[in-house]
Amino acid sequence: MLKEVNDPDGGGWDLREFIADGARSQTWNNVARWVDGIRNIERDIPWKEFDDINEEDRQSSLKSICAMNLKKSPGTHTVSIHQDGVDGISSAGMG
Repeated sequence: MLKEVNDPDGGGWDLREFIADGARSQTWNNVARWVDGIRNIERDIPWKEFDDINEEDRQSSLKSICAMNLKKSPGTHTVSIHQDGVDGISSAGMG
C-alpha cells in the first residue's frame, strides 16, 4: 500500500500502467526484492542475488502483487503540517 502518488502536477496517469511499464526503479526494485524474499523465505539468499535487479525481473515480480494508493489525491514526497487533517496533530500531544 502506498501513501499517495508523487505528482505535484495532479496525475492523469494509471498506477497499473506505470508498474506494468517497469515503474521507477528506485522504489519498485525494493518492492521486487521484498516480493522475491518473502516468496523464498525458506532460503538464505545472499544480497548479491538481490543487488542487481533489471527491468524484466522487476516487471515479473510486480505482476504478481497488488499495489494501491491509500490517498487518492496526488502530491509530493513531503507533507505539509498545514494540509487538511494534519493541523490537529499538535493538539493531540504530538507537537
